[in-house]
Amino acid sequence: MPRAYAHILFFTVLSSLLACTPKPDVKFSPSGKLIEVSELPPIDDLSENILLVDTRELKNFQDGHIPGAIHIWRDELSDSLQMMRPRDEIAKILGIKGISSADTLIIYDDHGCAEAARLWWVLHYCGFDNTYLLNGGYSHWKRNELPISNRAVRRISKEFQFPKDIQPDYYINKADLEAELLNAELVLLDTRTKAEFDGAFNKKGALSAGHIPGSIWLDYMESVDPNPESDKRILPLEKLNLLFESRDIKSSDNIVTYCHSGARSAQTTFILTQLLKYPNVRNYDGSWIEWSRRQVAVNQAPGE
Repeated sequence: MPRAYAHILFFTVLSSLLACTPKPDVKFSPSGKLIEVSELPPIDDLSENILLVDTRELKNFQDGHIPGAIHIWRDELSDSLQMMRPRDEIAKILGIKGISSADTLIIYDDHGCAEAARLWWVLHYCGFDNTYLLNGGYSHWKRNELPISNRAVRRISKEFQFPKDIQPDYYINKADLEAELLNAELVLLDTRTKAEFDGAFNKKGALSAGHIPGSIWLDYMESVDPNPESDKRILPLEKLNLLFESRDIKSSDNIVTYCHSGARSAQTTFILTQLLKYPNVRNYDGSWIEWSRRQVAVNQAPGE
């Protein structure tokens, strides 16, 4: 055999062997539900069942994302009012994305974990808890000059089944909220901007401006480090405690969070339940988009 062909054969065999070599057994041992970029093993060493999930808008994902990440935008799991789709539909979408119930999901965005927390909250409600949020998300990843890709990952579709029954502990709907508004002990937490809360600005989708009567205003961005170099990372625990104490919000309170469509309030729900360990916090799925329709109906009722 000519020497040149022997060399080609050698490198072909070597490449095949390397491709078949299993990835090293790198342990992923996060310290909590909110993990730092530094806690992630190198991307090339992540096992096949640890998936990065990018929850930013599609254009941003296409412009650049963490290598190997799959994309799930909020609209895929939401109906026309931005409320979560039925559980069986969500399971089907996850399966199409190539996700199995044995996988671990590391979810990120670049909005102070609002979009990432929305996905965490939806999956928890549906019965899947093997999820973590990446603090600082894509912005922090990029600032650390870590690898970036603009290539979409195509995974083989799977038949996803939620490993647990529905878990409604962090969830409340309009009917239950209306019933509980009579409870003087209920703490309603509006996590939108001050302009939205005051009714000076109304985002697309809502039919009227303002807030649910009796609400406390706390913009979700107050829980995010304002320093630009922090890349919208969540504040340390001691500062988070001081933030909620400043609004006289206590761990013993019965709290319902809401925003415009349930994403910003999901971030606050994540912080209160997963980081500060508040036991009684629920996110209102319909949020202001749904409630504003109720408000219009009340205002238009005969005799009013």
